[in-house]
Amino acid sequence: MRFSILFLLAASLVADGGGVVAQSTVNGLRVTVFATPLPMSTGQEQIAVLVETQRAAEPVSDARVDIRARSPQGGVEDVAATKSQTQDGWYTVRQRLPVAGKWEFEVLVDAAGVSACIPVHASVQNAGRPIGAFIPLIALAPAGAILLVFNRILRGKCVPAGLADE
Repeated sequence: MRFSILFLLAASLVADGGGVVAQSTVNGLRVTVFATPLPMSTGQEQIAVLVETQRAAEPVSDARVDIRARSPQGGVEDVAATKSQTQDGWYTVRQRLPVAGKWEFEVLVDAAGVSACIPVHASVQNAGRPIGAFIPLIALAPAGAILLVFNRILRGKCVPAGLADE
């Protein structure tokens, strides 16, 4: 049952363009770090952390999860992850990544007196252009088709069915 829940949550992250960026077992804890979207890009990034026991793969619901992000420019930001209200062992944070380049993240987990630090090295790309930027290009295809039909009508090579009887 728990495996199917993990699979569904991981599949939903992958469906949103995300996936696993790091996994480590430290001091009896298995920590898996997900990012959405992948590849990581500038702008808002969702980072989810799954904390489980190493032996039984049971979710750890009483952990404290912090993420330290170090930008390519050397700036450091510490963010506390929020415990999921619906799934035990899941902790999420939304992180704004303002610049592209090599980022370093440290996922700090403290659960029942056990601490773990998982380093994550990520290459952050410039975000792609939003779909709205491509609307003029997308509109060219239907506009071209309409102009082609009018051109054929005006040249008499294509007469609409309603006009052929007159």
